[in-house]
Amino acid sequence: MLNLKIEQGDVKEFMGALLMSEKFDCLEVRGVDVTTFTHFNISGQKIVLAASAAAEEDDENEAEEVKVKAVYCKWMEIRPIVHSFIKGGAKPSYMKIIFSIGSDEALKIHENGAAMYLNVAYNGEEVFFTSATAQRGFSLDKSLDHVWEDYLVEFFRVNAIKAQEIAME
Repeated sequence: MLNLKIEQGDVKEFMGALLMSEKFDCLEVRGVDVTTFTHFNISGQKIVLAASAAAEEDDENEAEEVKVKAVYCKWMEIRPIVHSFIKGGAKPSYMKIIFSIGSDEALKIHENGAAMYLNVAYNGEEVFFTSATAQRGFSLDKSLDHVWEDYLVEFFRVNAIKAQEIAME
């Protein structure tokens, strides 16, 4: 698991990049929590309407179940909403965003990748990042974690995000 932190002096610059630039727009959003004058909670899951398809040939009462794959909003869709919570008001006392990449992209990065996450947490003073992965099939091999961590380190480098690795106690 990757554990990174943005120092207090760089937090304002990072928050500007997060809320007003396109740097994170390609990522899916699994969830957002923001506390300002109240607590805001956003699920990143899109509402997908799917009706059961009636089996016309046999019996109209017999329905075939349609499985719907979870679909998540991209940060570009949610960013303006989150920015509106914060813009012009007091800085948030807490914020957490769970980003991920799509399962198709996860498979391109690693053959056992089901989902790959980047958690961003702000405690009112500092920003922390952690990474996580979900596997398609059980494995004790940690190569999925390592590939995702390397991907994130490169993402931070390319986007000039000044995060320092922190040791876990």
